[in-house]
Amino acid sequence: MSRTHRILRVLITAAIALFAPLTFTTPANAWDAKECTNSAHKEFDTTGTNVTVYIQLCVWRTGSTYDAEAYVNWGGGGGLRKFDAFRMEVRLEKNDAAMSYNDCNLVSAINENSTGSRDCGTAARSGSGSGWTADATVLYNLDLDGEGEKFWDLTGTPKI
Repeated sequence: MSRTHRILRVLITAAIALFAPLTFTTPANAWDAKECTNSAHKEFDTTGTNVTVYIQLCVWRTGSTYDAEAYVNWGGGGGLRKFDAFRMEVRLEKNDAAMSYNDCNLVSAINENSTGSRDCGTAARSGSGSGWTADATVLYNLDLDGEGEKFWDLTGTPKI
């Protein structure tokens, strides 16, 4: 190997050692405060296999901006029609007053996929102080059970 190649190799190795940590380093937390619930779950007695749904709620603050998010996972969907309705309203609340909300319709996703996951979040809101939480309610209607719409009220997050 020529002297030029050795010098070039040393320079490239030094550049990688110097700049690689800058390229791949991210902050430990992208948020200033965050609280989440344990994953709530419910098994639904549906046509064919039962559907089990898991939902975790989180609220976080970055600077003076607050967000709420629901992380939904399920198993046992797909195949036969399971639900006539499965909608979740996620709310960003301050002292139990809704500051922002989002209504997510998951009926097609669950009816068409044996397993899956979706996120449902609110629009971010500027604010201050404490008392911010994430909360959610699921409205569902099991296919062919004749009982109509029912509600599953989830436990909200601890306050930030």
